[in-house]
Amino acid sequence: MLEENKAEAKYPDIAVICDNLGTIYIEQNRCDEAENWYKRAFAISREILGDKHKNTIHAWERLKYVHQRKK
Repeated sequence: MLEENKAEAKYPDIAVICDNLGTIYIEQNRCDEAENWYKRAFAISREILGDKHKNTIHAWERLKYVHQRKK
């Protein structure tokens, strides 16, 4: 898993893929799986693009959304 995460950190497109997978799971009402993918998307975007980048902010908003749905 550690090696996989190092590779992910080099490619921002992987964050987009993770976000898309999270969306698929949300549409299936599988919030736990969605949350995992959104967390991954957020971590990758944050590391590569920084906190203020629109993709990082979008990933953060998705995480907030899934948390609201889980309540």
